[in-house]
Amino acid sequence: MPEPKLSAKNQARWELPLDRYSAQIVDLPGIAVRVMVQACIEKRGWPWAVTTAEAGAKPGESWNDARQKLFSVALAEKYGYGNSSELDLSAPQQAELRAVDKANREIDADADSDIDECFSRGQKAIGLTPNAAPWDLANSLAVQAYNASLVTKPVLAATATWRKCMAGVGVPDLPRSPDLMPSPSMIGSGRGVDEPWTKDVVDPEERRVAVADAKCQESSGYFDAAYTAEWDAEVKLLLENADELERYDKQMQAMNRKARKVIAHYAPSAK
Repeated sequence: MPEPKLSAKNQARWELPLDRYSAQIVDLPGIAVRVMVQACIEKRGWPWAVTTAEAGAKPGESWNDARQKLFSVALAEKYGYGNSSELDLSAPQQAELRAVDKANREIDADADSDIDECFSRGQKAIGLTPNAAPWDLANSLAVQAYNASLVTKPVLAATATWRKCMAGVGVPDLPRSPDLMPSPSMIGSGRGVDEPWTKDVVDPEERRVAVADAKCQESSGYFDAAYTAEWDAEVKLLLENADELERYDKQMQAMNRKARKVIAHYAPSAK
């Protein structure tokens, strides 16, 4: 088999070689399963709300297609250590999603067994097997590549420079490297660990530290070193696992084609 073609580098979007094989932020199989659940569960006498707004959405500005959270000076100025919504949806679409979730939660307890069975049937129809998905290998390899990138000499050198840059910012529990930011004191000052990192108003102190952090990652060369190291680590793992990744990719593409057909059949207005 010929070597897989690598995508072009795009550091601003933090695009990496394994992205195309990984789970995508627009989860077409998941959307397809939910619309199939609607038809299944309504036959059993339960109401089930569904929306397909996500099917035609793009990532929010804080995310790339492979659900990688992005960080930059501009994003820090806007969100602090928080982020945009994962998908770029209009206010009416977001309201619709919340309404759908609320409506379905109201029947969860009473219709639990029916919901589970309908989801199981939908997943089987779309090609998803319990505890396994065609993107699992790529996601696992991406974690390996990320961890390997953190201990490369260029990244460690940039990390030391970043710490010097951050010394005067005033973070009492400054971690050993940028990947551990925000520190516990930053999390505790504004939000609980389990709360979503999205909100309308960013605390001024959080913004100040986040912007300083992003600027230090930029000036220290950390952004450049981390991206290059992670890219190189992913290339190595991709080439070592190319045959298996390509096989899974064919499964994923087939699943996505089926998902689009399902969404169009059950929800003709979806794009």
